[in-house]
Amino acid sequence: MEFRAISLNDVWNQALELLQANQNAVLGGIAALSVLNFTSSLVSGTSFLVAGFFVQVMIQAGVTAQLLDIRDVSKVLARARCLFSASLASGILIFPGLLLFVVPGLILLSRWFVVTPLLIRDELTVGDALRMSWAATRPSQGAFLTLGAIYLTLLAALLGGGIAITKWSGLNPQSLYLSVPSTIILSTVVVVGWVAAVAALNAVQLSSTGLKRVFG
Repeated sequence: MEFRAISLNDVWNQALELLQANQNAVLGGIAALSVLNFTSSLVSGTSFLVAGFFVQVMIQAGVTAQLLDIRDVSKVLARARCLFSASLASGILIFPGLLLFVVPGLILLSRWFVVTPLLIRDELTVGDALRMSWAATRPSQGAFLTLGAIYLTLLAALLGGGIAITKWSGLNPQSLYLSVPSTIILSTVVVVGWVAAVAALNAVQLSSTGLKRVFG
């Protein structure tokens, strides 16, 4: 199966349309994620960390479903379990790649950019979603590498900038990262990343019919 090559402009246009049509869902996702992140900064413990990660996956699944115009709550909950597994599997590979070598992690992030909307939209296994995302991003590797780099740069700038400010000012790092504005900004970047993933999937015009032909 062939996938359409896309540009950053294609993703940008799709993202603007999604934001205009789903303002409440996006703002709700930012608010929910902000509360979760703020609470996570105050509470420590492995149990809460795992629970927080699961809640974030549920928020991501809910926002992504709204962007894809999926209203079936039972389907969203069922697919969220797959998304939880996919997030763990991809994170185990992406995070070390970013931490140690940067480039391998960026490549994996860019090629698995549309895994989340694939899992929410179509009844795929985690392995099939990872493979399908890899195939869908192949014709536009440069565009997806740029998307991944922009996303990581924004997150790194927020985190690195916060560290620099605390060192320069002598503030306690927690006083910055526990602030409401910084939490909202960070959550906004993350949610915009979810919007970009759906926009990219729409741009490559990946259809359910095509999926059945590939995996049928």
